[in-house]
Amino acid sequence: DGTIEAVNQGTVSAQTAGRVVAIEFDVNDFVPAGAVILRLRATEQRAGLAQAQAMLTEATAREAEAQTRYRRIAEMHERKVVPKAMLDEATANRDAAVARLQAARAALSSAREGLDYTEVRAPYAGIVTQRHVQVGESVVPGSPLVSGLSLQYLRVAVDIPQRVVEQVCRIGKAAVYVGERR
Repeated sequence: DGTIEAVNQGTVSAQTAGRVVAIEFDVNDFVPAGAVILRLRATEQRAGLAQAQAMLTEATAREAEAQTRYRRIAEMHERKVVPKAMLDEATANRDAAVARLQAARAALSSAREGLDYTEVRAPYAGIVTQRHVQVGESVVPGSPLVSGLSLQYLRVAVDIPQRVVEQVCRIGKAAVYVGERR
């Protein structure tokens, strides 16, 4: 005798802290791959995203200003109008502005990712087998949310007596019978 089991099965966990505001699928529901299973309150994440967007806008403006100033001082330095120290300062300011712009872009990307974590999506199509949270509960990263399994790939798990293991390994194949059918 054997047991048919799903190859892909698992539990989806929270990747950010928040309060559960909606559960879109429940136990025994079929969930398409990529569908939103549940939603967490996203107020803090939206505020973080808005802040990151504002920081990017500021960093972009500061970088443009630093580039313009650098070009102006570089031209003046070529004509020997300003000392090398002033050119060095403009170069440092330009490089710092470029670095701040890169940091602002990274912060924006991180904020978007944080907002994405408030919508928990199905990693594959399957059936919800267990729900671990209720609407209104607070979760932290790592909290189990729902468990499920995919019916796309199944396997049969059997216990084989030790005395026939060598024969089964040598043959390398097996037949599965369900009731009277093969």
